[in-house]
Amino acid sequence: MQTTEFLLKSFPFPSGAFDDEMKIQVHEETYGDSIDPVASFIIPVHNQESMIVGNLELIREHAALDHEIVVIADGCTDGSLEKIMGWFAKVRDHPARTVRVVVVDIREGVFETLSDSIGIHLSFSPLIIEIQADMSIQHPGFDEELSEALALNPDVFAISGRGAHRLSRLPHFRLNSTRLARMMAALVMRIAKWRNGRRGTYIPTLAEYLLSDSIGRVGDLVDLPAPVTKSNYLYVHETVMRGPLAFSRDNYSSLGGFDTSAFFLGNDDHDLILRARIEKRLLAAYLPIRFDSPLEAGSTRALKSPAETLRFQALLSHYGAAERESVLFIQGPNIRSRTRSIRKLPRVRRATQ
Repeated sequence: MQTTEFLLKSFPFPSGAFDDEMKIQVHEETYGDSIDPVASFIIPVHNQESMIVGNLELIREHAALDHEIVVIADGCTDGSLEKIMGWFAKVRDHPARTVRVVVVDIREGVFETLSDSIGIHLSFSPLIIEIQADMSIQHPGFDEELSEALALNPDVFAISGRGAHRLSRLPHFRLNSTRLARMMAALVMRIAKWRNGRRGTYIPTLAEYLLSDSIGRVGDLVDLPAPVTKSNYLYVHETVMRGPLAFSRDNYSSLGGFDTSAFFLGNDDHDLILRARIEKRLLAAYLPIRFDSPLEAGSTRALKSPAETLRFQALLSHYGAAERESVLFIQGPNIRSRTRSIRKLPRVRRATQ
């Protein structure tokens, strides 16, 4: 195992409101002989000791591509880091398709945007797949399906295995839609949730796709069982959600990555997708992937002390002002006139079928 210490300012993106002199430890190990990973799994973790090792093993069990795993232990105050390091040592004995493991230890905590940016920077495969720590992947070959879908649809920037939705679900975009449109979307979504809940599937019907403001495992659908069969279609929408979220390194790098100067916890993915639409005329899509993600298992960033509360409030104040200067806010009212019309992309049948 090789251990290296970095300062936050050594990474090639803004530190935002965080201390440039913050120390970050990186532990890494490579397995096998001269095998380059095809996929990079980026997994930020905050206080999820009860599930993290099991979920990391499920990723390894269901991955079909040679891969590297980058785990970012961000501000963990429980036993998450110790559990991850114990798992790290066990991978050495049974690497399987795991070519490289990186564990990033950030003691002070920099939240989601910087954690993902650091993890992606420390990885190097051509395919990036972000996976949330509370997700138990249940889909054999999920990484290969996401990779093939991106390869077969070069006009798609990012594919989410969780879901997709209209920008009108974001608070500052709701102002640009009519009340009737919002009411219709809410009604269709209620019907879709009821129907999906009865049949336990997340593949939308054509009506749901055309009328709903949201598709996939969102809201109260996230905890339902997921007997999803392979889909030959991508469901293109205005934006998509993390978990798992796949995109190519080249496209990500050409956009400058996540905007770490304007975001720290949420909305950075929507901002990145909007920039891909505006600058490269690339789309975003949903591909159903099987996973379990109990709501109670999510990372809530619970504030446990007055000092943590003060720090979080200061971050909200700083990034609230910065976010209003971002592409997500500035381009919002004009986005439809500057991008392609939303459409459904039939996906070419996979070569493996």
